[in-house]
Amino acid sequence: MHLIENPDATSADLMKFVKGPDFPTGGLILGREGIKDAYKTGRGSIKMRAKVAIEEGQRGQMRIVVTELPYQASCSAIAARIQELVDGGDLDGIADVNDNSSGGTTNLIITLKRDANSNVVMNNLFKLTQLQTSFPVNMVALVNGVPRTLNLKDAISGYVDHQIDVITRRSKFRLQRAKDRNHILEGRLKALNVIDEIIKLIRGSEDAAAAKEALMGKKFGFSERQAIDILDMQLRQLTRLSRIDLETEQKDVKERIKELESILNSDKKLRGVISTELSAIRDSFATPRVCQITADVGEMSVEDLVDNKELVVVMTEAQYIKAVSAPPRASRSSISCRSTRERPSRRSSTP
Repeated sequence: MHLIENPDATSADLMKFVKGPDFPTGGLILGREGIKDAYKTGRGSIKMRAKVAIEEGQRGQMRIVVTELPYQASCSAIAARIQELVDGGDLDGIADVNDNSSGGTTNLIITLKRDANSNVVMNNLFKLTQLQTSFPVNMVALVNGVPRTLNLKDAISGYVDHQIDVITRRSKFRLQRAKDRNHILEGRLKALNVIDEIIKLIRGSEDAAAAKEALMGKKFGFSERQAIDILDMQLRQLTRLSRIDLETEQKDVKERIKELESILNSDKKLRGVISTELSAIRDSFATPRVCQITADVGEMSVEDLVDNKELVVVMTEAQYIKAVSAPPRASRSSISCRSTRERPSRRSSTP
């Protein structure tokens, strides 16, 4: 509606009202850069992520619970992918995967091993599965029969122009129908003034064609449509015509004609009709946003995908290197070499 009232608004202005796309499956949109690119140029990529929570299970094991998915992702496909990664040794720390989704609700439970780092596992899931995806945006539409890539303003302007055409055509149709009805009412009111003569004429005519010709003659002066309307009514209907009812209806019809003509003669009023109808649609069908837009923390580094724990890296004189979990600090001085082959030439403790 902002563009209807402010035709010179830019895409940046419109983005104050159109925050971003909403997806029926919920989930999170990471960052606004992809949205800005899509709305300014018509092309972009929107990064999406599942809505997850880390909880403690009944047996004390930590688990990752997925309640919302990126658009076009499915729990069954994600569960199968996780199992494939675990079986192939590409993903550690997962004990079990259960898809408990039903009735349109998402409930994917990923149970972790007791020694697993939940954040590391979750980051790997985002990297390796559809728990995080990118949704491509390509806003292409036919404009006058020619495909064009549209930015946000172009797309909304196309819709507004279409609505202007629709309201104009509809108003012209309704105006003509109202004028036709007014013409009929004028004929009926005119007929009331000479109702007895008309009834006598109809009864004395050889057929309907003769009666119609007589009604259209100089004596009565009805138009063809008015004459047909009078002849289509039964005589008892003619005698029961109420002047008050006809005049009341004619008053309403004339007001409708005046209103429709004012819409067609005023661009501002026509745009106001569009705004009013859009407001009614919003009030009747608007639903709360289901896809939340959050800040993007950036690309995940290698450190985000590896568990942060202390290791002891040992290089032997024979050029062998091994890494083992670091023992408690109090017992590190007791590390000994049991053979010449394993005598360390250098030892370092790395976090």
